[in-house]
This record gives sequence, C-alpha cells and structure tokens, in this order.
Amino acid sequence: MLRDLFTEFSLSPACATFALKEMRDILVDGEGAFLLQGVTGDRLPAKGAEEFDFQVGESATQHQRHLLIAHKGAYKAAPEIGVGIADELNGENPKALLIKAERNFEYDGMRVVTLAYGADGKIYVDATYE
Repeated sequence: MLRDLFTEFSLSPACATFALKEMRDILVDGEGAFLLQGVTGDRLPAKGAEEFDFQVGESATQHQRHLLIAHKGAYKAAPEIGVGIADELNGENPKALLIKAERNFEYDGMRVVTLAYGADGKIYVDATYE
C-alpha cells in the first residue's frame, strides 16, 4: 500500500538526469477537510452518486503547507518535524524561518531547489520528493 503512494517519473534528459517521485496522498482543502470524489462543492454526495471516496492526488505542495503550519511535536510519529510559521512570522530573524523550513523539507525527503521570500512578501518554494 505504501508503494502506491509514490509514482516514479523521469524528467527529460534536457532537464535533469535523475528520477523524481511524485508524492500521492489523500487530498484536503484549505480548511483541512477531506476532498471526496462523487461529492458536490457543498460536501454532500452528488445527485445520483451512490458511491464516493477520498480524492488522491499529487500532494507535495499540501505536505509543504502542513510542515510550515505545524509546530514541533504536532506529529507524534516525528516530533521534531514542524516549522510553526505563525510564531516565526513575528520573529526578529526572517531568515530563521527559511532555514527551519528547508531543514523540515529535507527531513521529509524533499530536495530543495529554491526557498526564498519574494518582493511581494510571499514565500516561494521549489522542492520535490527524491
């Protein structure tokens, strides 16, 4: 079952010479509610739908978001994971947030290419699972 969470694909030789893994998982919306197949936008079964199931899809961005939001100790299986972005945004050293995020992404198995603040104040992430 765990093998099904990873789907291997290769980049073209012009882009890179290594294979990346697409992380697949159960998807959630911005509020943390499960996304379901066969369900309308109001989270009720679609008219005529007799069966519905969890939506599964590419989830690297979702995992990055969760790692940034989570505080250390939030995940009992890996208590050292978590950036706690809400606390870090008020900190005096904005670079510390990027360092924590990069370490957490790498610990989770991602290869971080870019992690930086943009001119618009947003955090831009380019990280994929190896």
